[in-house]
Amino acid sequence: MAGTARIPEWFEHQNKGPSISFWFRNKIPSIALFVVSKSMDDKSLQSEFHSQRVIMFVNGDQYFLDERNGVYRIIEQDHTYLYDLHLQDREMEKSLLKNEWNHVEVTYENKMMIPVLIESGIHVFKHEGSMEDVQFTNPSL
Repeated sequence: MAGTARIPEWFEHQNKGPSISFWFRNKIPSIALFVVSKSMDDKSLQSEFHSQRVIMFVNGDQYFLDERNGVYRIIEQDHTYLYDLHLQDREMEKSLLKNEWNHVEVTYENKMMIPVLIESGIHVFKHEGSMEDVQFTNPSL
């Protein structure tokens, strides 16, 4: 497997696979999302790019990150990306539950069907919110 990028240890939550999620309540947290895209197939190295988009679900409602007018962002293989998840977007406010836990799931959709390993991590900016109001496992269980 090519690439040696790693998610910084100080990211509170890390996952390998097609998605990562968290729950929050009260104030919307300020979140950084770190994504590492690694090719898993030597044949895919023949192509310099693969097409992928990042989709965020807020309580089941779908929002696209890094997409402009329906066009996928071109992501290079074996690269690292950092997203600032601005949940303050007014369009997303309609999905938020008042005084309850809100679930956010970020998924990665690969349109080229090239085998890609996605590793991702979430960091919560603590000066923006309380860690008591952010969970990385379902708080209802």
